[in-house]
Amino acid sequence: MIAKAFYMHSSISRAISRADIPVFSHTGAVMEDENGSRHEAFIFNCRTSNAWAMDLALTVTYFPSCNLKFAVVFGCDLPVEKEMCNRLILAGNDASHPLLLPGIVAETERRRHVHIVDDIVDEVEARIYQLEVRPDAEDSMTTVEMEKLHKEKRSAWLDITYIRNCLVSWRKQLENIALQVEELDRSLLSGYKWSGNSDASISHTPESYSPINETLNPTDLEKAVPINLDTESSALYHGQFREGYLATGYKIKSRTRAIIEEYDDKIRDCSMRIDGMAMATQWAQGETNVEIAKATSRDSKHMRSIALVTMVFLPGTFFAN
Repeated sequence: MIAKAFYMHSSISRAISRADIPVFSHTGAVMEDENGSRHEAFIFNCRTSNAWAMDLALTVTYFPSCNLKFAVVFGCDLPVEKEMCNRLILAGNDASHPLLLPGIVAETERRRHVHIVDDIVDEVEARIYQLEVRPDAEDSMTTVEMEKLHKEKRSAWLDITYIRNCLVSWRKQLENIALQVEELDRSLLSGYKWSGNSDASISHTPESYSPINETLNPTDLEKAVPINLDTESSALYHGQFREGYLATGYKIKSRTRAIIEEYDDKIRDCSMRIDGMAMATQWAQGETNVEIAKATSRDSKHMRSIALVTMVFLPGTFFAN
């Protein structure tokens, strides 16, 4: 009943089933209301990775003919729900933009990733310092302690590598969000002809849009009346919605680009720690090799001393016998 009332598209099930793979996708569709009327719609689906707790999924159904949007967010707990509601309230008129909620999900995911990356970076740095333990110090450790230490080092390296890969994947989805904002802006400026990589091609003729107030109830969707965009109503539609959407789209794109730049910094931080751990491991191995070489040199000196003593006393011992 909820899926029907909110005009949820079945493609959200595919996005949710991807689980640990983040995704942001869009598609064009023709939705049917309870009266059997068919309406063209844009579908936006978003899914964050479930590699960590509090992953989210989002579906947005946007009917451009009447400027009506429906959205459902999956996976919210009370704090996240409260934060999203507060953001929507503070957004004011910007809340009507169909891609504002994906932007809010991106903000929520950014905050989650920042804490995760900071924690793992601190963990890896601690493991890097552990690589400086001298071989003679390791001799005092038990086998169990040594195995635990090596396991923690490997786990830290694997964790930060996995996190970096997740950040790269989610960064790609952020680029898709910014791209779709640009596509929506172009559709507003070019007479609502949607382009891009949608699964279903949708071409909107000028007669298929009506300036209906966006506060309509879902049951009022069938009341959309086709009009000619050459009439005065066309000017009303463009003046009421297009300029506001373009301004909101610019804000969303700007913030998304800023988040992408922050992700680039986090990705570089992870890469630097991964490289630093590899370098520290090489240094530790080099120092170990130096210690082995020094020990071998000391043993050689001792053997020469023993050989010299043997050469002095062995002949006398032979004649004595």
